Amino acid sequence: MESNNFRVAPLGRGWTQFPNVMFQDTRLKANDRMVLLVFYKFADNITGECWPSHDTIAEMSGLSCSTIKRCV
Repeated sequence: MESNNFRVAPLGRGWTQFPNVMFQDTRLKANDRMVLLVFYKFADNITGECWPSHDTIAEMSGLSCSTIKRCV
């Protein structure tokens, strides 16, 4: 799943946009999707880059740090 033209459109406060492929790609498990949702929440609107810590991802996703490490 590659995206060369990654761009997150700003939706305003309280909203996070993510691509439909997150739910269409059968290779992704539920935990992978949760981690991706957190990544999309923190993604820069222009570059798509994000750098949340494992602790932040754990807090927001409800997953353990060891599970997050397996997903990433």
